[in-house]
Amino acid sequence: MHTLTDLREVTITETAVELYYAFQAKVLIRSPQEGTVQVQFLKVTDWSEEVPEPSYSVLLKEFLPLQAEERENEITVSIPKGRAVISKVPFGIRFFNETGREVTRSADTAAYQFDGWKSRISFQFSGDERIYGLGESDLNQDDIRLNHRGTIRPIWNKHLPSPSRLMIPVIYSSEGYGLFVDNPWVARFDFGVEKEDIWFYEAEGGTITYYLFLGQELKDLVSQYVELTGRPEIPPLWTFGYLQSKFGYKSRQEVEELAETFRQKRIPCDSIILDLYWFKKMGDMCFDRIAFPQPEKMIAGLRGKGFHPIVIEEPYVTKESRLFPEGDRIKVFAKKQNGETYLFPFWAGESALVDFTDPLAKQWWADQHKELIEMGIEGWWTDLNEPEVHFPDMVHHDGPAQKVHNIFALEMHKSLALAHEQNCPERRLFIMSRSGWAGSQRYGVGVWSGDVESTWTDLKKQLSVALSMSLVGLPLWNSDIGGFKGNEPSPELYVRWIQFGAFTPIMRPHGAHQNREPWAFGEETEKIVKNFIEWRYRFLPYIYSCAFETYRTGIPYMRPMVMEVPEDLNCTEICDQFFFGSNLLVAPVLEEGATSRKVYLPEGLWYDVWTWQSVEGGRTIEADAPLDRIPIYAKAGSIIPTLPVMQHAEERSWDKMTIIVYPGRNGEFLLYEDDGKTTAYKRGEYRTMLFSQKNLDGKIIVNIGAGTGSYPESVEQRTYHILIPGVTASEVRMNGKSVHSIKQEEGCLAFTLEDQPVKCEINVEIVINK
Repeated sequence: MHTLTDLREVTITETAVELYYAFQAKVLIRSPQEGTVQVQFLKVTDWSEEVPEPSYSVLLKEFLPLQAEERENEITVSIPKGRAVISKVPFGIRFFNETGREVTRSADTAAYQFDGWKSRISFQFSGDERIYGLGESDLNQDDIRLNHRGTIRPIWNKHLPSPSRLMIPVIYSSEGYGLFVDNPWVARFDFGVEKEDIWFYEAEGGTITYYLFLGQELKDLVSQYVELTGRPEIPPLWTFGYLQSKFGYKSRQEVEELAETFRQKRIPCDSIILDLYWFKKMGDMCFDRIAFPQPEKMIAGLRGKGFHPIVIEEPYVTKESRLFPEGDRIKVFAKKQNGETYLFPFWAGESALVDFTDPLAKQWWADQHKELIEMGIEGWWTDLNEPEVHFPDMVHHDGPAQKVHNIFALEMHKSLALAHEQNCPERRLFIMSRSGWAGSQRYGVGVWSGDVESTWTDLKKQLSVALSMSLVGLPLWNSDIGGFKGNEPSPELYVRWIQFGAFTPIMRPHGAHQNREPWAFGEETEKIVKNFIEWRYRFLPYIYSCAFETYRTGIPYMRPMVMEVPEDLNCTEICDQFFFGSNLLVAPVLEEGATSRKVYLPEGLWYDVWTWQSVEGGRTIEADAPLDRIPIYAKAGSIIPTLPVMQHAEERSWDKMTIIVYPGRNGEFLLYEDDGKTTAYKRGEYRTMLFSQKNLDGKIIVNIGAGTGSYPESVEQRTYHILIPGVTASEVRMNGKSVHSIKQEEGCLAFTLEDQPVKCEINVEIVINK
């Protein structure tokens, strides 16, 4: 491969450094935001220059001013919070953070190489450097782990052969940098396989533009990536409830009976999801009115009981579907070389593929959602959109399949966003998608891990996949609880998967032609599952506040241990336990027949959320895990708001809350509230309240800050029931006045503050019995 050696010209402007290598490439160094360096390589000759195409993923920004100092064979480029030092001949580059420490450097003589369409960037590994990110690896691999060092990772999203792969070219290093390659072409990362001390990214085509993020911790790096590609939207509140699915519910009668059973059994549920039986032919985008007569009335009835219907759709339109003739006539499908619609055999019937890179196709598909939106459908399930079957000789509006394949799902998401913008602009968009790309998070997308096996092995793999996906800007993750294919799960496997799913951003069982309802596995299983679903609803304020943090910062709901405790080297490779938000450590049970499991607790004091007992960290413990629970620990200093159990997320207002204060160190929690439905939060229509605790000698001070902001229908008064584990008190004073409702509840100090104005600050002093 060719390298950059024949430097002819250096140009320095206020916002860029350009290096021109004759008959090789022009290199541009710029900074789109603090701590981020953009490096772009454009192939050139003496008479032509590659024109970079607009990014599918990166939000357009003005480049920041930079300072450049040129020496004989070096250029130092200083940006806010870091610098890059460029070697001119051969081209090379080193990156330094704001403290002056070098975090990475390009490989000697191989910073950028090219041969025809193919391009490669290479970097030097540093010592025991670890690499995180990328997203969902092939689940058929035995070794699914957080640290990708020593692996080759293809960047080509796929489902066949099953299971799925969803890889986004963004990585984060333990050395304090991240890197996103903004190139949708088929590519691969090699993390030390070809050469042990070198990692590289190699693309089969397209412009190489990468963004290098400089930061002290993983949270900083993830936030920079999200700032570049877009914030994850806050989904509707109901999406954090329990969503019931299977392949599939075949009739209106079956759906209505299912809804009635949930309400009769008092098992909370917020959505019933309709798989492909809701239509006759794939691509119809309308109800089969024989199986689902008067669907408008069915949907109105479901919504009246607190259910939010979701329907599946695919990017394929069968030749027998009602939409094919029109789509073929206006040419919105992928084409042959001669311009005709590309038809091919498919399991759903002879089909065409909607070309979502074509603006006309985007609008045409968006138009098909108008009637469904008016009918009351509230969520969209985009399946098969890798796309599952994609032929290399297909012609698309934006280029060949090798170029558009990876961004195909993103462009489909943009079409659904267009449908909402034109038909219900105030309603939040929620898409559950099998594939995605950098930027999909801007469109309310939550991804799931595809058609996984109903096995203990596949359950174990879900944790690593979830934690890696959470780092690439798609934090709203879920899996098919119970597994999708293979033998029916045992009651034990279903329970353990439910317990894990209760602490993932979306909780959704699913299976192929098998029941996945809570009552499908016997009374004992139903009781355990109901309890965990109720836990989920109690924790809605905590989960929803995490959604706000994710929207503001990109920091995900599910967090690898290394993200929350970066200073603890014991956490660098752990992927069988995780943080849910910043306060809860969750350790799912992943072994058949297990009634206990090992849990690593970082330094500090922790509380078992089941028993309220405290335990010192900095060690691995053997935690009890009978079938009806999994190990969950709250760290000292945590404050967790909970609600009474509801049958659906919008059943009642948040006028009564239990606030659990885990003592032992100072801490705080920011409660977030909004209307749960509309996009008004983007205009500032929401409320936050800061809860804090200070642990002093002989007393605990709990402060409930005055609510900041407002939104329509927000409560003006709230009753707080305070629980403090492991504490007894001689006196409790609120704003200087004694509280008389003190008692002990199951190992906790408990008292109630009735009907407190939300706009007023509350200061509670607890005098502890020693």
